[in-house]
Amino acid sequence: MIINYPAGGPSDHRGAQSSRRHLPAHIPGKPTIVIRNVGRPPGGVIGTNQLGEAAPNGETIGFFTLDIIAQAPEQPGAARQTTRIS
Repeated sequence: MIINYPAGGPSDHRGAQSSRRHLPAHIPGKPTIVIRNVGRPPGGVIGTNQLGEAAPNGETIGFFTLDIIAQAPEQPGAARQTTRIS
């Protein structure tokens, strides 16, 4: 799980660490969630790039507290794939 802020901040405590504890119960095989905090500046952009470069095997997720897609620069030919989780 990639988080767009350093360890110890609100995004880390309120969201990511809680998700790390509770998410495995809802995933087949109950995997261990490994947290990778990406510090700022610009943590959101770096984390987004790392998520985009991750192998498309479903093993990497991002926990971002800002609208990364809105901040991504428009580049000709750039592909975006988003999945809404509800």
